[in-house]
Amino acid sequence: MAEYCTAESLEPRGPSHSGQRPHPILWAMPLVVLAVALVLLAASLPPALVYLPDAVLTLVRLSVSFCAALIAYATWRKNAAWSLAFAALGLLYNPVLTIHLRDDVWVIAHSAALLLFVLHWTAMGAKLSREP
Repeated sequence: MAEYCTAESLEPRGPSHSGQRPHPILWAMPLVVLAVALVLLAASLPPALVYLPDAVLTLVRLSVSFCAALIAYATWRKNAAWSLAFAALGLLYNPVLTIHLRDDVWVIAHSAALLLFVLHWTAMGAKLSREP
């Protein structure tokens, strides 16, 4: 027990991670996940359109609400504006309690959701590229 309480055990045992950039594979993971999702969507889209037209909308609702909830959770302590915007987007697209809107309103909602994701992606990309 005494060897755990010595001053030597308080020193870090490995390299410090403060100020270091993440491993390059971590930068590529969102692209890999997006590519896999697009391949799965492309493979499942033709049968879904023929046999289950509502399945496509449910898939869109599920994926957008999941991604929005994930971003809202990840940005909660850093930037509350992004978090609240993505929480609202997640509530709008949630597949459990669906919100029924007219088609023209959904076109605006889809455009706004796309714009929100693109703005967040560019803002986070610019922020990551400025870090030393």
